[in-house]
Amino acid sequence: LFSQVSQSRNVKFKKYVNSTNSPVTDDAPRTTVLSVTPSETVEGSSVTLTCSSDANPAAKYNIYRVNEGQHGQLLRTGPQSVFSSIQVSDTGRYYCTAGNDLGSQTSPSIDINVKYAPRSPSVSLSPSGDIMEGSSVTLSCSSDANPAASYSWRKNNNQSVVSKDQQFVLSSILSSDSGQYYCTAQNELGEKTSGPVSVQVTCESNFFLLLFLKYSCTL
Repeated sequence: LFSQVSQSRNVKFKKYVNSTNSPVTDDAPRTTVLSVTPSETVEGSSVTLTCSSDANPAAKYNIYRVNEGQHGQLLRTGPQSVFSSIQVSDTGRYYCTAGNDLGSQTSPSIDINVKYAPRSPSVSLSPSGDIMEGSSVTLSCSSDANPAASYSWRKNNNQSVVSKDQQFVLSSILSSDSGQYYCTAQNELGEKTSGPVSVQVTCESNFFLLLFLKYSCTL
């Protein structure tokens, strides 16, 4: 016993199996989904993209990466694509297609956002040149990180934090503020400390005060 009914332009068929008379439906792919495991992607970890769909006969799969201003670039033929050591450059948007003899379907796209620890911080001093006592100086720190880094400053080899601002302002600077300053950038994945930025405060003397052995700052 065999009967078939076509529906939707021959996309769907019903078959009856002799032993049970249970209907078996042939379908074009539907509910096509691209998933990522694990859900949080960290630089250097293993990440798997999996395409799945309800289809009969079984679907064939392609996984694509969306390039800006272009159509999808084929990444993998098959239901899975594995990044054995995912990199920041793999950040982007992905989708997949499922197809069989009865039709095809494209999944919604997903975004992969690769997280990473802070890179080596870059530090700068403004204004550059001679730093006179009483002037204002700004130490700036920046680091590429995902998620964004928080910052802290230390002076010389002291473990005490002197500032938790990305830009550390020394206003009305004193000669005692001279020294080596280090910036640490930190997020949930790690931390990185900069090389030193040197602050040397110049004591500006006054000729008339020199007559009385007085200076504008303490040496």
